[in-house]
Amino acid sequence: MSEGDWKSIRGFLVKHHVLWDAEGVYLVDSGFIGGEAEIEHRMRVLGRSMSDIQALVLTHGHLDHILNANALKEKTGCRVFAPKKDRRYLAGFQRYQGWYRLTGWAEALGKVVLNHSSTADPVENLRAMRSLGNAL
Repeated sequence: MSEGDWKSIRGFLVKHHVLWDAEGVYLVDSGFIGGEAEIEHRMRVLGRSMSDIQALVLTHGHLDHILNANALKEKTGCRVFAPKKDRRYLAGFQRYQGWYRLTGWAEALGKVVLNHSSTADPVENLRAMRSLGNAL
């Protein structure tokens, strides 16, 4: 991979990222409400096309990070990767425990209201790591 660069995209409630090099463009997370339009805008600003997107890497399966994964995959043909351990979140089957059940209920409601179902090609070796305020 040749030398590249990256930019953050500040979206509604979340931040996602676009990375690029001579071989293509890669997204980290697909954003939340309005994320697809934000990505399209950023691509135009960078002088790139949506068809340049090679892959979308989902850091984890929460709705605010995966909402636009299906639309981006359909629009660009990019591959979608996610941690294998998040497969149950991506499929909507993860059970939250304790007070986190409130999060689970909110996500379940959000998926219905936003008509969301996720598609990903989980990669077993993909691991999440903490960075300042986000998982990468």
